[in-house]
Amino acid sequence: RSKIAVFDKMWTYMRSAEPSVFVRTTAEGVARVRKSKGKYAYLLESTMNEYIEQRKPCDTMKVGGNLDSKGYGIATPKGSSLRNAVNLAVLKLNEQGLLDKLKNKWWYDKGECGSGGGDSKVSPSEQINLAVLKLSEQGVLDKLKNKWWYDKGECGAKDSGSKEKTSALSLSNVAGVFYILVGGLGLAMLVALIEFCYKSRAEAKRMKVAKNAQNINPSSSQNSQNFATYKEGYNVYGIESVKI
Repeated sequence: RSKIAVFDKMWTYMRSAEPSVFVRTTAEGVARVRKSKGKYAYLLESTMNEYIEQRKPCDTMKVGGNLDSKGYGIATPKGSSLRNAVNLAVLKLNEQGLLDKLKNKWWYDKGECGSGGGDSKVSPSEQINLAVLKLSEQGVLDKLKNKWWYDKGECGAKDSGSKEKTSALSLSNVAGVFYILVGGLGLAMLVALIEFCYKSRAEAKRMKVAKNAQNINPSSSQNSQNFATYKEGYNVYGIESVKI
C-alpha cells in the first residue's frame, strides 16, 4: 500500500518470491537467516536487530541504514493523570542521556559478541552521538561558538570581556509595528468622524433650504389659482356678453 516506489518494488518482489520469504515470528526469521548462509535477509526493527547482533552465536549483522524512524510509547488508560507525568519523565531522561546509557549498558556492555569484559561494541554513529550530547550538556559547544563567532569576530568588540549576546525576540522588539497599527486605526477613525460631521451638516442645510422653499411656494400657487379663476370667469362673462 506504500506510495514510495522503492517499497512498492520490494513488496512486489517479496510477494512473488518462491519459496515464500515471509515468517510468522522474529525468532523464526532470525533462525532462517542463520541457516541460509547469507542468502536470506530478514527485515525487523533496528532496536531488536542490534540486540540480536550482540547475542551468540554472533553470526548476524545489521546491513545498511534504517528505512525510517519511529519511537516507542508507554500506553496509559484514556484520560489518565499519569500521561503528562510519564511524558515529562521520558523527555527528561532523554535530554540527560540516560536512555542512551541504559541502551549501551544492556545492548553492548553486557553483549555476548564484544571483545570481552566491559568493552562495548558501540557503532561509530552511537559514539559520535554520545560525544556530542556530552559536550552539549557540559556547555562546551556554546563556549566554542562564543569563542569563534563573537570573541574573534571582526565586526564587534574583540576583547574577551565584551561578548556579543543573542537574545530571544520579545514584545518590545516588535512594539513599533503595533504602534503604527494603533496610529493608523486612530487616524482612520478621525477621518471617518470628520466625514460624518461634514455629511450631517450638508444634509441639515439641504433640508433647511427645502423647508423654506416649501413655506414660500403655497402662497404663490394660491395667488396663481385665484388669478386663473378670475380670468376664467371674466372670459366666460365676456363671451356671454358677445353672444347677447
